[in-house]
Amino acid sequence: MKIIDIIKLSQQNMLRAPLRSFLTILALSIGTLTLTLTNALSDGIQTYVNAQVNSINSQNTIRITPITVTNNPLEVKKYDPENKVNRTRSQTLDEDIEKIQNIKNIKKVYKLYNLFPEYIYKNTNEKYEIQLVGSIIDEVQIPLAAGKTPSADEKDKILLSYNYLSPLGFTNASEAVGKKIKIGYKKQDNNIFEKEYEISGVLINSLTGGITRLSYQEITELSEELYGDNKRNFELIGILEKNDEESMKNTKEELKKLGFNGVTWDEAVNEIRNVLNILKLILNAFALIVIIAGSIGIINTILMGVYERTREIGLLKTLGMTSFEIFLLFAIEAILLGLWGGILGIFMGILIGNGLNSLFVNTFKTTLEGFQVFVFDIQLLLLINAFMMIIGFLAGTLPAIKASKLNPIDALRYE
Repeated sequence: MKIIDIIKLSQQNMLRAPLRSFLTILALSIGTLTLTLTNALSDGIQTYVNAQVNSINSQNTIRITPITVTNNPLEVKKYDPENKVNRTRSQTLDEDIEKIQNIKNIKKVYKLYNLFPEYIYKNTNEKYEIQLVGSIIDEVQIPLAAGKTPSADEKDKILLSYNYLSPLGFTNASEAVGKKIKIGYKKQDNNIFEKEYEISGVLINSLTGGITRLSYQEITELSEELYGDNKRNFELIGILEKNDEESMKNTKEELKKLGFNGVTWDEAVNEIRNVLNILKLILNAFALIVIIAGSIGIINTILMGVYERTREIGLLKTLGMTSFEIFLLFAIEAILLGLWGGILGIFMGILIGNGLNSLFVNTFKTTLEGFQVFVFDIQLLLLINAFMMIIGFLAGTLPAIKASKLNPIDALRYE
């Protein structure tokens, strides 16, 4: 018998018990649906993160933080002055920065302060809370929706977060450029100090554009004026001469000798990606449990088919059908159950995913522009469907072998 005839006969046999076949397909489709959505969710988040990463040019920077060691206070160790780390350091001193700048591959170190203002407003009495103001340095290019980035030593200019456009009365980013706004800060004596800025540019509506920023010179001087010797909210950013693997390794070793850790932009992003991949694996594990449960349904469906068609199998063997062709007949039926379960699950996944994407855009359109919760990769969807067919084949193998080994005489006598 030709393979095409066996496939047609398998499809017909599957439709003999439509309800049983449909319930099996439905069980498989739920597993496929879960697998489709979990992978699409992971791809959606990773696509957005990659887009944000690629939009920021900070490949030659390294974030420098003091090494903090927490040991068991009851554990006794031998004293080693070479490896002893300062465990009481709460802030980085200027002398530490000088030592870091002497490292061969680091050409400059920025001590970036963060400010915590009280409010922001524009020529009205309506004031809005503002949580944080960050720094601008020339070596890191942040994408803008409109305007330009002020230089590191330019004063009285500000990069406005996209989130403040509408509250401050601007209809779009271009309209805001060149306009004046005021920010209120609380000094150490609890008095409010206001400063006026010209909007030089507006940050894009993204994860990286949520923090309003001032030039490095402006924010350093303002931090001194507001907090004096109590200014502690800062981070160290080193500018690298080279960012190749060997240079990075040597730089980190030198930093470690001084009691500091160094993390590059790529390493920080890779940590996020690793977390997403672990989450993806966990969610896929749950999907596989559902699929395994569905595969038991395939075994049951095919096995019931073998019992119901025992005399028919005997007749087919009597008419010349080989044991291998009988095996194929039931194996292909199992594969078809996996195929249709995969198609139905993927179709439902795309339908639900696109619906949730639309809901997300309408609900959070001002928060994360360009972010799609679910991104569907055609190649991955085809791979998932192929996987479901393999699951169908594996689940149907034992019943198919049982059918192929039936003795035709005994099968014809079966009641």
